[in-house]
Amino acid sequence: MRTRRGQPQVLQNARVSATVGPTYAEDLRALGSLVTYYGDGLAERVAALARRPVERALDTGPASEFIPALSQVTGAPDRVMTVGNFGGKAFGLRMGQTALRYDQLPEFARLAARGRLRVPITRTYPLEGWRDALQRNQSRRAHDKLLLEISDEALARVDG
Repeated sequence: MRTRRGQPQVLQNARVSATVGPTYAEDLRALGSLVTYYGDGLAERVAALARRPVERALDTGPASEFIPALSQVTGAPDRVMTVGNFGGKAFGLRMGQTALRYDQLPEFARLAARGRLRVPITRTYPLEGWRDALQRNQSRRAHDKLLLEISDEALARVDG
């Protein structure tokens, strides 16, 4: 789970258990998520963290070998929703909505402005560096957001 996936649930007082690699573990703990790592014994570790029945699981990976563990910990595959694993229906998973929810942006902007929602930015590029930003994004190594910074001079050229 990436940091942006769990933040809204934590803010709504849901208990969020996250399975992550070391890159995001501390960030998610700081947000209030219960964190464990991928690997053998995942279902048992998630169940121990939850200390009560796990109602739902969200799989955000493109192809997760942990789907059986998520199904085990929730009790049924239809209690696991995936937004990135397009073969999930074959496992009986619920397919999540991938449509953009622009109606949520004002609330997320308010939360970010108050410091309650973190938007991690990997790197900022000047507008002229958009090709470098695109290449980095397509490499799948960015992990978080890439930001294009538009200077007043660049705006003047566009408006000019």
